[in-house]
Amino acid sequence: METEIIAMINNAVVEEIPEKGKGYIVDKVVCDNGVEASWDKNTWGLANIKNPNKLIKKVCQVNFVPIPDKTYRISANCNNEAAETYLRVQSVRQRIDTSDYSVLKVSTSYNHWVIYNAESTYRASISPVGYSTSWTTNRGGIAGTIPNSTKTYDISNINSIVVSATSGSYGLTTVNITLTN
Repeated sequence: METEIIAMINNAVVEEIPEKGKGYIVDKVVCDNGVEASWDKNTWGLANIKNPNKLIKKVCQVNFVPIPDKTYRISANCNNEAAETYLRVQSVRQRIDTSDYSVLKVSTSYNHWVIYNAESTYRASISPVGYSTSWTTNRGGIAGTIPNSTKTYDISNINSIVVSATSGSYGLTTVNITLTN
C-alpha cells in the first residue's frame, strides 16, 4: 500500500519535506477518504496510519510550520528578612527539552542588595554546553546589577540542557535563555 505525502509549509505546497532538525514541526496531518495518520518526529515520517476503507493509494497533506522561539527565565532569589539568616543561599535547577532547537542564546544578570556587609557568591551554569559564570560581592560592596554579555551555543545535537542558578544572601541571579533555529 502506498501513501503519498503532500508537503506544505505554512499551508503552501512545497516540493520536498523539510529536513529533520532544520527548524520545522508538523502543525497538522490531513488525509483523504477517511484515512487518518499522525507525524512521528523521531522517524520524521507518517505513523499510526488508519485506513478503514482499505485504499490502495492514500494521500496525506502534512503542514509544517517554523518552530517558534522559546524563552525561559530561571531565577534564584535569596531575600532573607532576618539578620541571623543573611548567609543563606538559594539554588534552582531546571531541565529543558531542546530537541527541536539548534541555537541557545544565554545571558545572566546578578542583583545584589548590600546589607549586613555580607559577602556572597552568585553563580549560573548550563550543562552540557559548558556555560558557567559567577560574581562575588565584597563586604561593604555597592548594591547594583551586573549583567553578563549574551553568548550563543550550537545545540543541534543536544536533546536537553540543565540550567542552574545560585544566589547568595540578599541577591538575585537570573539566567535568561532563548531557544531558536
